[in-house]
Amino acid sequence: MNAPLYKDGRFDYDNATETERALHKLRYAFINAEDDAERASASARFAEFQVSAEGREAVARMVAEWGTTIPAPSSNVVQLFTAPAKERKPRTFLTTKDFTAPERAISGYVIKGILGRRSYAELFGAPGEGKTFAALDMAYAVAQGREWMGHRVNGGLVLYIPYEGGGGLSKRIQALVQRHGDAPRFRVIENPDYNLRELSGRKALGADMTAALGQEKPVLTVIDTFSRALAGGDENSAQDVGAFNSAIAALIENTDGSVLLIHHSGKDRSKGSRGSSALLGAIDTELEVSGGAIHSRKQRDWELAAAIGFKLALLVVGIDSDGEDITSCVVEPCTAGPKSKPLPPQAEDAWKSLCQASPRNAPVAEQDWQVAFERSAWPVDPPGPKSRRVAFRRAVKALGARVTSPRAGQWQRSLTGGEE
Repeated sequence: MNAPLYKDGRFDYDNATETERALHKLRYAFINAEDDAERASASARFAEFQVSAEGREAVARMVAEWGTTIPAPSSNVVQLFTAPAKERKPRTFLTTKDFTAPERAISGYVIKGILGRRSYAELFGAPGEGKTFAALDMAYAVAQGREWMGHRVNGGLVLYIPYEGGGGLSKRIQALVQRHGDAPRFRVIENPDYNLRELSGRKALGADMTAALGQEKPVLTVIDTFSRALAGGDENSAQDVGAFNSAIAALIENTDGSVLLIHHSGKDRSKGSRGSSALLGAIDTELEVSGGAIHSRKQRDWELAAAIGFKLALLVVGIDSDGEDITSCVVEPCTAGPKSKPLPPQAEDAWKSLCQASPRNAPVAEQDWQVAFERSAWPVDPPGPKSRRVAFRRAVKALGARVTSPRAGQWQRSLTGGEE
């Protein structure tokens, strides 16, 4: 007697035949169809399963577990592809002894003391602080199942969803492979377009995960970045952020894993990440990247961890078409210093304008940087040319070691500041 195909509502790939697996994927496609045309296509493909004896046996076995009837090949397949409603089970009223039993305790960790299992975490920082490098380093260690910065790791499949990053992300991952070796359990979704505030976007992500991963679930999903993942939503809107939080809760529930969100700091860095407080209220863990260290700002179930210092080390990952080095960085541990102090307002304008002018940190002509700075510092009613030049020079001086001039008349962020 074959083992049940459905355990607690989940399909058991290990005990299914290839035909049963294909039928299960078709059922999933039917349930998530966006219109009648997609449902009709699923119906037509379903008819093919009843042509062969193997297909009829697979259908019979699966519908027996769903509690439905087998439709004729030419009929609509709603009754086959829609599972019967489950009866609501009464809730248990536990005593304090039962509720606090060891088996009901926090379900472990992904990175001990830093990232719990089934947790919603946020890692944020100002532009150029190296937050994406730090997040990638954490995620890659989890995928390889190796200790990270002195903290134990429960490794597993890691899913990285780069809503922003482009070609720069490829270089960063090349650098990780060069430094730490390959990580087959680290997966990157190419050109993600999921609007997780909408049901259609959640379904699309779920369908793609099922098609690519089968029943394997990521222990960690990284979303880079929150602002891009909102897909046109307003970071300051409690409604938009709440819809996104609901999607993350569903993702955690269905994967039994954790989600790490990469985000930006607000104008006042002392107040944390930017946007609606609905995000801070929902997350379990908040980590800030500042001054070459990762600082714990919030841990729902643990004590705040000590700051984790890091520096960025340059690696050559290839040669371009002009015969010049292609470089990126990897994270290396170092002693944690204090959080970096907020910059003066005009220096902050200069820093942000440099980051925006060159997201990949290619050298920027000083004249172009100054024009971008002036637009940021004085969106209306700018002072005279001399005052603007003086303000720009003072802002550059205030940035100090954060910027460097590789050639006369050009500027870029220094390696200590790093990229995003």
